[in-house]
Amino acid sequence: MATTRRRGKKDSKTRIRLIDEALILLSEDGISALSARNLAQRLDLSFQIVHYYFKSMDDLLIAVIDHCMTGLLTILEGAIDSDNPLETLIELHKGQAAAALSLEFEIYAGRRPALREPIKRYTDLFRQAEYEAVSCHLKKHNIDKNLPPLAVTVMLTSAFRVLAIENAIGVTMGHKETLAWLSSLLSFPITHPAELTTNPATTS
Repeated sequence: MATTRRRGKKDSKTRIRLIDEALILLSEDGISALSARNLAQRLDLSFQIVHYYFKSMDDLLIAVIDHCMTGLLTILEGAIDSDNPLETLIELHKGQAAAALSLEFEIYAGRRPALREPIKRYTDLFRQAEYEAVSCHLKKHNIDKNLPPLAVTVMLTSAFRVLAIENAIGVTMGHKETLAWLSSLLSFPITHPAELTTNPATTS
């Protein structure tokens, strides 16, 4: 009779350290660099400890996504009723590493069914929160009522992702013009990606 392998507690400090360090490793070197051995070595632990807390590397990646996206959603949802919800939205999209990692997760999920559902679920939740933040901004500033908030949301977040990734390899043609146009459209100053932080938006 098959037995279920015992797993470490979800609130264990060691498990949390593994998740935090995995996020740093992913941000620095990408998904291809993530292995139980690499992660354990960075924390001076035995690689078996990774499998004690996570049944697979996909399971670890899902835990990283849960940790990261739950924190980001809390921040964004808390800002929806603030004076400048758009400011918080833009801050969360700053950073070349964050944009690259988000894109890598989505591509990887296309090949890994186990990751597809959690990434889709969090993307839908985050898109809804983004939409609410943009809608609030448009209403508070009495911006063109013909502008569709959802389309503006997709356009704004997509622009930040593309510009951040291009800026990482030195491509900047059209960036300032795009952000100047978006700033004018939304009556809000938007920083050029060259001035954005290179660290992913994370919470502990």
